[in-house]
Amino acid sequence: MKSARAPAILGLFALLTACGAEPPAPVAARAYADPGVVVGSGHEMRYGIVPMADIPAPVRRAYGLTGNADGLLVNVSVLQRNAAGQAGTSVESRVSGSVRRLTGQDSPLEFQVIRTGETVSYIAQAPLHDREPVTFLLEATPLQSSSGMSARVVRQFERARR
Repeated sequence: MKSARAPAILGLFALLTACGAEPPAPVAARAYADPGVVVGSGHEMRYGIVPMADIPAPVRRAYGLTGNADGLLVNVSVLQRNAAGQAGTSVESRVSGSVRRLTGQDSPLEFQVIRTGETVSYIAQAPLHDREPVTFLLEATPLQSSSGMSARVVRQFERARR
């Protein structure tokens, strides 16, 4: 019985190896581009997350950002949309958020209000965990509205090399 299986196994092996050379390389996936905006009823929340190393030290000091250049800056603005659905002026809002590491550890974000003329935005500092994907949970509700907006953003940053 062994001798009857041997040719079948050799034949299967020959068939599998005769299919040609290595399989073609997979097509590269396009990089995901987070739009940085969530549209709600009558408002939109715009957000950005950047390494503090990308912000000049004098600007960090001017806004009271005490963290070192190894951290992250989270910026949130809420804009009222006009009748045509276009973003207009910024509005005061309740803004909150947190950062979740791969270990499941949550750290709340402490937002501070930044006013420049009639523009209002909210910034918070977050730690940068070198090459670790972290999840940002952001929520904003305009003060004159009961419906809020939320975003779940996963990002990975690399610590600046010196």
